[in-house]
Amino acid sequence: MKRFAKFFALTFLPLALLTACSSSPDTTTSNENKAGPSANVIYNGAEFSVSVPKDWEVLEKDQLGSSYTKGLLVAFRNNIKSSTFTSNINILESDVPDNMSLKDFVDANKAGLKQALIQYVETSTKNVDLKGGQKAMLIEFQGKKDATSSLTNFKQLYTIKGKKAFLLTASYLATEDAKVVKSLDDTISSFMLK
Repeated sequence: MKRFAKFFALTFLPLALLTACSSSPDTTTSNENKAGPSANVIYNGAEFSVSVPKDWEVLEKDQLGSSYTKGLLVAFRNNIKSSTFTSNINILESDVPDNMSLKDFVDANKAGLKQALIQYVETSTKNVDLKGGQKAMLIEFQGKKDATSSLTNFKQLYTIKGKKAFLLTASYLATEDAKVVKSLDDTISSFMLK
């Protein structure tokens, strides 16, 4: 398990700490959902779909540059920007090591996060079912990337399909507005594999 911990921290943490990166205004969204008050749109990836706030910025992997890990499929960033941290969600795809269960995959990532984050505190881990019945795990934790950064909350949704793992990470400051946190939660609960 320890041999995977460093890999997972190096792979997933840069995405979890997505802050102020530049991008163009073009986005790839479709199927506007005008029924709900949150004004969401459905983002359709090749292997998943997810409902995101309509006014959030969509960052495709080619817009993020080489400092972000390979495997990044897409990121979404709150339209209300901050000079210190902007709430965001990213979705990553990764190969699953042979014979690794979902629980082992999550545990390996947690071990890496404990090493990579300062003041890491796990607040929740639970099994969940995605829309469509796919099994997943949701972990919630907080930490800081360094001693001078603000305390950040994270919610990570993990699922495995075949030999691929999908990880959705929501990141926001501990002081974030409750409406933004609800939008993050709604996006997490809407994630579905195709």
